[in-house]
Amino acid sequence: ALDFTYEYSDCTIMNINFGSPRWGDKDLIDVYQKRMGNNSIRVVNRKDIVPLFYPTTFFDYIHTPLFIHYDNPETGGNLNYELCKRDEKDNNCYYNILKSCPYDHTHYLQLEDATCKGN
Repeated sequence: ALDFTYEYSDCTIMNINFGSPRWGDKDLIDVYQKRMGNNSIRVVNRKDIVPLFYPTTFFDYIHTPLFIHYDNPETGGNLNYELCKRDEKDNNCYYNILKSCPYDHTHYLQLEDATCKGN
């Protein structure tokens, strides 16, 4: 999305991603945020384990600031969510790694097995 803001500067670029890990250091995320503004949002299943991990040994990666944090409801249940910002310290916007599961990374918004499969 960031590349597109330079390539297509006369267009409004929007980015909605699901279950993204941390992908950039503070400087890169600051540039991204200046270019994208509120046209970028992460959707995070509260039990998804992937957004919790990132390379900390060599990099100090962070998330983009604006995200929707939600509970994946049981079939037929209501979707409960919070609109959050990275710098807020609201407990409803952060996860408990002990309740995380790899299964929840491939199941977003009640879609079964959101991974790609070959024929």
